[in-house]
Amino acid sequence: MRVVVQDIASYHWMSVQVGAIVAIVLLFVGAVLHIVGLATPEWSVAKVGGGSFGLWEVCSELACVKYADLPGLVTIPDSIKACEAMAIIGMLISFVALAAAGIDLFHKISGKDASAPFRLISTATSIISFVFILIGIIIWGTKEYEPASAVANIGYSFIQSIIGGITIAIGGIIFGLTS
Repeated sequence: MRVVVQDIASYHWMSVQVGAIVAIVLLFVGAVLHIVGLATPEWSVAKVGGGSFGLWEVCSELACVKYADLPGLVTIPDSIKACEAMAIIGMLISFVALAAAGIDLFHKISGKDASAPFRLISTATSIISFVFILIGIIIWGTKEYEPASAVANIGYSFIQSIIGGITIAIGGIIFGLTS
């Protein structure tokens, strides 16, 4: 009678470091936080009246209106378009970082040895994602919020994108160091 220890040993669960799993969770949480911040309309909130505006729409106490639904009535500033672009690029690149980390983890679990490129891709793209998110945040802060700071406060969507970008960068760095 042969003991089936080899089947369990063929999976390298023990070689997977906790840091790699924590890093993947951070990448995922950061991406979700950034997506929620990107999609919600509270990048700036009026100090009086309760209105807010974000990357895609402006809201009053009664309703929200997408910028795209106001053609001819309102010209969307180039700074908002730049923020939209940077935020979307940052989001897409964070997906690449998360996918590469997942592939790397799968390689470790299945015992494959070709995961070094995925580790590097995940770390590099998480930092690149953070840079794009940061550029969008800087553009918003200097071109949209600063001129309106007398009448508006920073909203939770803006803060969520900041936290999401930082979390993505931390997750990628931890993944690169622990893998």
